[in-house]
Amino acid sequence: MKFSSKHPVFIYAAAALLGFYAAANPTPWIFIPIIPFLFLDLKRALLCGALFATFYAYSTVTTPIPSIPPSGVDGEFLFTPSSVSASRSSFRSQWNYQGTVKFEGFTLPCQVSLPKQQTTVRPPADRAYLVKGTLKPGHGYRYSLYPDKEAPWFPVEGTHTWAEWRYASKQRVKEYVSKYYPSYQSTEFLGGILTGDFEDQAVKRSFGRAGLQHILAISGFHFTILTTVVLFLLRLALPPKYALNLLLLFLCSYFVFLGLGASILRAWLMSLIAIIGLLSRQTPVALNSLGFAVLAVLLIDPHLTYSIGFVFSFSVTASILLFFPIFKELLDRVFSPKDINTLKQLNFWDQHAYVIVSAAKNVIALSLAVNVAAIPLTLYFFGKFPLISLLCNLVVPLMVSVCMLLFVLGIFVPWLHYLNRSLVSMLLDFVNQLPAPLHVHWRMTLNKPVLFCWLTAAVIVGIWGWKRTQSRLEILC
Repeated sequence: MKFSSKHPVFIYAAAALLGFYAAANPTPWIFIPIIPFLFLDLKRALLCGALFATFYAYSTVTTPIPSIPPSGVDGEFLFTPSSVSASRSSFRSQWNYQGTVKFEGFTLPCQVSLPKQQTTVRPPADRAYLVKGTLKPGHGYRYSLYPDKEAPWFPVEGTHTWAEWRYASKQRVKEYVSKYYPSYQSTEFLGGILTGDFEDQAVKRSFGRAGLQHILAISGFHFTILTTVVLFLLRLALPPKYALNLLLLFLCSYFVFLGLGASILRAWLMSLIAIIGLLSRQTPVALNSLGFAVLAVLLIDPHLTYSIGFVFSFSVTASILLFFPIFKELLDRVFSPKDINTLKQLNFWDQHAYVIVSAAKNVIALSLAVNVAAIPLTLYFFGKFPLISLLCNLVVPLMVSVCMLLFVLGIFVPWLHYLNRSLVSMLLDFVNQLPAPLHVHWRMTLNKPVLFCWLTAAVIVGIWGWKRTQSRLEILC
């Protein structure tokens, strides 16, 4: 079977996304990622071209760029918050509002920061406000609004948002965590990976130095763990159909609790597709689910596609789905898998050694697949790649998975929290106390043409590897 016949939604979503980006960031190098589409049959190639043109036009309509000078524009702006969180560093504490602002008919993604002071009551994020201040262009397509310190925020009657409810709900989760995890760092870490909000920036810096910042962002990693644990618990008491329906309700509630974010929306949609597939007794194709999620993001909130989180989430997920089977097959050639009859003939220790080696193969294959996309993107956006992350990503994700598993189970069996407390402390000590000589970075400024060439070559190799894997399966069958 052809790759395009098995994964049409993924291919069409990629064409739509390229068209959307081409309008927003015109560059002659856009022809590089178009190369794989030239290998399609004529019908699919024409459809991809039509989607490219459609979303090129869609981008010019939905994400126009207003003319705001770097010094900013003064005025009174309608600001609608979508989330609010607190952050604290060694130098300052502040409230961070995320939302949208109206400017000359444009609806722009915007952030507002206010100093966190004991004597000042912040405006609740449950309504829209007229805010007097200065609007300045920020990173990418996100703008920053700097309020006038002397002017109050005027609430707009008849408006309502869920941002304040989300903040209060996340605080209640963190209060529950603090009951069983007295260590401040443990509470901040566990509360953060469950809610997506980290108040203490020191935790994010520690994980960032080790190249583990992706673990702190709510993504498919977190949704997979929670889905597995919740489904296991539901299946203890309910038949499959009812358990899956309740799991669907749980994931939708968790999504509302977290709020709209690029990686959150992508992970939630892919989880929903997988569960709906199980309910309808269909097996969804993961790459098609990813393509559907990309199209949904483009239509729901196109501004999300400009965030670094979306670029990493989409690219790394595609890299895993394309390259994990390839690297797994290569490792299987070194350590060949054994059938169940052969395993039964091994002694106790050899059986356990085989299980450990098999698990290690999967972890290594997954890490290699992730880094096919993560390395070039990290070099492009940040100019350096922490080499220690190649080691840490073999160990830390597994430890985080166990910590999350024990925490969720601890809600029903509280004594598990006390066991998990030691594991969380061990994890944080490992990340915080990595020896300084190990913090070596690969420093390179990757420009756009090189990034496009790297990712395009990766896609071509991934599709070629998929075809080889399919051919081997057909021979075996």
